[in-house]
Amino acid sequence: QPGRDPAAMSQTLRAAFERLGDTSFRLAGFTAENPRALFVPSLRARRPTCADADPPKLSAGREDPALGAGVIAAIAGPAGGRAQHGEAPIEQTTNPVIARLARLYQPTLEVTVADRFWPVSVDAVLADVGPGGTRTCLFATQTASSCSPPTAFETSMSSTAYLRFPSTRDAHSPAVTEDPTSQFAAFERGEGASPGSLHHWLADPGVLDPWRTAEIYFYFAGPVHIHGIPGRLPGWPASQDIDGTPVATVAKTDGLIGLQYWFFYPYNYYPLLVRNALMNLAPLAGTVHNVDLHQGDWEHVAVLLDARTLKPAFLYTARHADEGAFYAWQGGGLSFDAGHPIVQAAFGGHPSYPSGCGQYVRTKHGGGLMSDWRSCGSGRFAFRAATTPLVDLAASDVAWACWPGHFGEARYGFEVSDPNADWFTTVINQYVDVAGPRSPLWQAENGSVNQEGVCQRGAGATEHDALSGPLAARLAAAARAGKA
Repeated sequence: QPGRDPAAMSQTLRAAFERLGDTSFRLAGFTAENPRALFVPSLRARRPTCADADPPKLSAGREDPALGAGVIAAIAGPAGGRAQHGEAPIEQTTNPVIARLARLYQPTLEVTVADRFWPVSVDAVLADVGPGGTRTCLFATQTASSCSPPTAFETSMSSTAYLRFPSTRDAHSPAVTEDPTSQFAAFERGEGASPGSLHHWLADPGVLDPWRTAEIYFYFAGPVHIHGIPGRLPGWPASQDIDGTPVATVAKTDGLIGLQYWFFYPYNYYPLLVRNALMNLAPLAGTVHNVDLHQGDWEHVAVLLDARTLKPAFLYTARHADEGAFYAWQGGGLSFDAGHPIVQAAFGGHPSYPSGCGQYVRTKHGGGLMSDWRSCGSGRFAFRAATTPLVDLAASDVAWACWPGHFGEARYGFEVSDPNADWFTTVINQYVDVAGPRSPLWQAENGSVNQEGVCQRGAGATEHDALSGPLAARLAAAARAGKA
């Protein structure tokens, strides 16, 4: 009930539970200590607007019905075209031909307001401030007992090195928790923001002003090799083909050029146990138990161009380890924002889907028992190409592009289960306290740490090849014609 004092409501509920003593409430997950699902009406004071009207209260941004009900977009980009704590945008670092092409197909990304995490720069997360002033720290190895400020990212460093983003006062205590609130608070402190209570920013999402810090990364991947190249590139982590026809058969694999767009979310928390009826309207109330917990979360999509025409043929959306899906550009499964594909991040775990609302059930990860949730009821932030800086991973100031360490806590034991544990515990432990991910250029279709992948030749090698090889004339012609 809007306007009611939460503390008074909580006290009333506790008294009611003491009087009822009804175990059926507890079995359903409603306890005196955990009554949050009963607060659903007060979690969201504002509602999606109609007839293009302004919302009752929105400190920053404005609703844009063209992108969907309750979608909030920036009015303008950050000052100077550069995100707070972000790297230089692609226009300032990269050959104009590549930069124009990258900008032409940069996706519009939508993230539910209730998620609390949106795509930001690595430097923004390095600026995190934990309780008591603790800061982001770099551990040189997985078993190291001490750490140092992350001032350098040497490519010769151990692949077990990792960053620990602050969320506790003790720099050596575990920083990964089921509740992502502390990690969100550390990020907001680092950015000098004070959004107030959960009820406050859900009622006025503009308080978060995510566009000030939002940023997307780009990598020109060059010729696409769906099945990989032995000893050089791994195969693509994909499980779904286009209309049942293998992509390799449709496109012959070497007839495509890959433009990768990477999103860095500060935290990953996957909703395993949920109250289904609440997940679309109010996912914070619908989530009962989170798993697959890790700091740092790299996700990506790839626009695949016909190498002859440089026109888009497919959109590849990465999901989890090996559940990526391909969508034909003209196949009707995608929505567009002035030519830019609209992509939505699922709640908590951030796998990429075409825009829309509702539940998508997965059939592989978690044995088919887990689901991705595209939640819309609390509103969604939109990060459009016109207002979201794009940063080239091949740029010289992105020093960490080929750093082999983990972007998030990866201390010893995170992925080790008790050998004597029961079957259920063993399965669940695969998804709890997971090591932070590696750089985009060390994972997915780009490579691994086993001397395989694009970092063997350097982050800028594919751009150099494109600008000095057979593709150069087509790129230049497209630029002159205004197509890129």
